[in-house]
Amino acid sequence: MVKIISICSGKGGVGKTVVASNLSVALTKLKKRVVILDFNFTTPHLSLYFGLFSNPITLNSFLRNEAELLDAVYNHPIGLDIVPSSLDLINIVNDAGAR
Repeated sequence: MVKIISICSGKGGVGKTVVASNLSVALTKLKKRVVILDFNFTTPHLSLYFGLFSNPITLNSFLRNEAELLDAVYNHPIGLDIVPSSLDLINIVNDAGAR
């Protein structure tokens, strides 16, 4: 059974990424299959927390129909899967302006 846990807030700087990262690591250590997605398109830092500094295919790519979602999944050595948002400034500006 799939369970979805959303960590969200309208305010920045409240610890959403920290909570989501720590929760995903804890669930992975409990032998749960975890896929964590970074839906923060203006200040995406989730991939940085896990040492992913260069992501050629991201959630942005999938949402623009440029890639399949599975192509944007990166496996971390601890066993958790990460779908990062783009860290590229041009994607942040273009995708945020498209809303």
